[in-house]
Amino acid sequence: MYSTRLALIPVLLASALVVTGCSKSEPAPKTTADGKRIIVIGHAAPLTGAQAHIGKDNENGVRLAIEDLNREGFTIAGKPVVFELDSQDDQADPRMATTVAQKFVDDGLDAVIGHLNSGTTMPASRVYNQAGLVEVSPSATTPKYTQQGFGNAFRVMANDVQQGKVLGHFAVTDLKAQKIAIIDDRTAYGQGIADEFEKAAVAAGRFTTADPELALAVAGGVLLGMGTLLQRDPSRDDGLTADAVTEDLLRMFGMSARDAHKVCSRPLPDVNL
Repeated sequence: MYSTRLALIPVLLASALVVTGCSKSEPAPKTTADGKRIIVIGHAAPLTGAQAHIGKDNENGVRLAIEDLNREGFTIAGKPVVFELDSQDDQADPRMATTVAQKFVDDGLDAVIGHLNSGTTMPASRVYNQAGLVEVSPSATTPKYTQQGFGNAFRVMANDVQQGKVLGHFAVTDLKAQKIAIIDDRTAYGQGIADEFEKAAVAAGRFTTADPELALAVAGGVLLGMGTLLQRDPSRDDGLTADAVTEDLLRMFGMSARDAHKVCSRPLPDVNL
């Protein structure tokens, strides 16, 4: 499903170019020796660092889709075109994302596939909007991205509200979850979908927030992020406690309370394992 979605993006971009092309001031298009218009598609994602494997997957997916379209002979408004790819590393950094976005604008690209993260897509989208450059994000889920009202900004994935609502409702009503731990990394994406999941879980299952500032860590001493413990409302008298949830979480990560104390930014509740 994921690769199929990526394969559709150049087609969506081509359609968007037809709609927005008239409003974008640009020099005469470049053409191949046989007269085909060259459309340069930018791709922006983290190609180095901790998320490089995801960024490279996206890049490879876009590259394969472009190769397929070029081999098949794609046309826009009945005229043959050839796609070229310009892929840039935004390092999952909002500041670098705006630098990459401005480079795409200055280089006169036709459209952009990106960015990967919500935190990079948001600032970059404002640069693209000012320049009238079409942008399709394959994975940014923050609702704010398309709520800005930019006519050149598109998404192909359900946003945090839609995902979090379905996931939270499913956990409570279908899985019949009695205790839930929500863990995120405090990025725009992680926090956004975690917050929406919590809202849905609370609404669907009468959960209450037991410990909103519990820090959790994964094995090896890497801080995973800030977590939220949800427990059933005390009136349900199911005997669930925050410590009990914490114990289960520590077991999930293969850690002891003593190990967790060494790597977390704040102490975890003492538990007996």
